Amino acid sequence: NVGLASGNVLRTRQLPSLDLLVGTTNGIAVSSDAGASWDELGQRAAFVYSIAGDPQDPNSLVVGGGGGQAWRPDASGARWRHVGGGLPSANLIALAVCANGALYAAADRAGVWRSTLASPGAWTNAGSAGLANTRLTSLSCDPRSGFLYAGTNGSGTFLSIDQGANWVPL
Repeated sequence: NVGLASGNVLRTRQLPSLDLLVGTTNGIAVSSDAGASWDELGQRAAFVYSIAGDPQDPNSLVVGGGGGQAWRPDASGARWRHVGGGLPSANLIALAVCANGALYAAADRAGVWRSTLASPGAWTNAGSAGLANTRLTSLSCDPRSGFLYAGTNGSGTFLSIDQGANWVPL
């Protein structure tokens, strides 16, 4: 892994350009040659736990990190702006984008938060009833129904049919 300073990769994402983007314990890195070499992008020295975006639009990326931090890159990927306004100071373990453009963040032991992919940065608590103090590990959105699914550490899988306001175990 020439150029990849950290062996601690927390998330991976394949971009439409076929570049591979990874979130590490040192920030974000990209490879355009199937992982033979890596270039570190902005947000160095930041844990990156989650990466999400519109699969057809590489400029729509949002990454989530430690302490409730969320960032979005400019078109070059060299500069990043903070888009975590309103998020709790918990690690953003997972991000999910729904077909309607809703963007969700799973904050470790702090529930699910909602924004929009078009304008991330104004986050609100989705409600998260049924997930009290639950250690979330993953989050996904069904593209047909818009239902949300949350994976947990030791508590199974949960379903929300109302944009994250209420959750039931599956």
